Amino acid sequence: MLEFSTDDHVTQSVYQAQLKAKLEEDQNKHKGLRDEIQALETDHNTRVKEYERMDKETNEILKQLTKIDREDVQMQENRKHLKKKEKKTAKALAAVSPV
Repeated sequence: MLEFSTDDHVTQSVYQAQLKAKLEEDQNKHKGLRDEIQALETDHNTRVKEYERMDKETNEILKQLTKIDREDVQMQENRKHLKKKEKKTAKALAAVSPV
């Protein structure tokens, strides 16, 4: 079995203390980064939810717009049809009753 001398124990204790100090320093140094990452993740998640809400609203608006466009085309076709019918009726009336 290995036996350590007093000097080895002192050296080992100093080395452990230095490692512990370095570990605490690194943890404190990275704590700010961890906090920043946490804040960025929270902000990202909030923005993703907002994007999804806006995307859903946009899709609903696009559906309504498509419906309105379809109705507009149908109204334009009806208007053309009615104008043609009006012209035919006016022509028929003009033929029947000469002025």
